[in-house]
Amino acid sequence: MTIGIYVFRIPLNNVLMLPVGKNIMNLIKILPITFLILLIGTVIPASAELRVVKSNFCLKIDKPDCSIPADTRQITMSDILTIENGIKMLYFWTSMAAPEDKTIVHVWKTSDTIIQGARLSISRSFGFRTYSKIIANPGIYSVEVRDPDSNTLPGGEPKTIIILPPE
Repeated sequence: MTIGIYVFRIPLNNVLMLPVGKNIMNLIKILPITFLILLIGTVIPASAELRVVKSNFCLKIDKPDCSIPADTRQITMSDILTIENGIKMLYFWTSMAAPEDKTIVHVWKTSDTIIQGARLSISRSFGFRTYSKIIANPGIYSVEVRDPDSNTLPGGEPKTIIILPPE
């Protein structure tokens, strides 16, 4: 019994003489890149891509961006600029990385008591940025960014701010 190895040789120049020869060469050039993109897409699960890029308490919102961030962890009531119908508002702004339109939740707490859970849609039309707001009163506030199933998102750990009475 003889075991043989057969090698077939097709001259590449014969293939390139076809009318689509240049298209085949272009295809051969991009195949490794296409394979790499497909490989990366299958290795990274879509749920892992939803994450908080940046978040902050804001004193003013110009939809959908935080125009005046609260750079400090402690402010006074007189620092709060935005007044809606005579009531001062505190905002929490979030920029997200997301593979598609999603829903997130801003969970507002004071003294470990949930005072508001704001369900927010994020979409490409706003560049995956959104915000929620509460009526500002003196106290200690924290906001955590979660998915709709109440899991804290990567980068969405609680941020805290202290609002002091006016001086």
